[in-house]
Amino acid sequence: MVGGLNYTKHLILTSATSQLLEENGYTVDQRDGLGTSVLRQAQENGQVDLCWEYTGNSVILFHDQEQPANAEETYRQAKTLDADLGLI
Repeated sequence: MVGGLNYTKHLILTSATSQLLEENGYTVDQRDGLGTSVLRQAQENGQVDLCWEYTGNSVILFHDQEQPANAEETYRQAKTLDADLGLI
């Protein structure tokens, strides 16, 4: 399942991702318009296979960490923290 948040750019990303997967032979169940916490929980539970999320949300909202100094550090920290949950 491809999940998406309820923001215009996320609706576009979710739709484009679903279309790309379908054009490459995958059957896609698209669920968009979800809230941040609902989508994250679904991802952690394995109900969502793919979604677009801000790395800052991972670090700050879901792992309760301080905001890193720059985008590169934010990405690295989110990658490390989420790896413990099996998320990429």
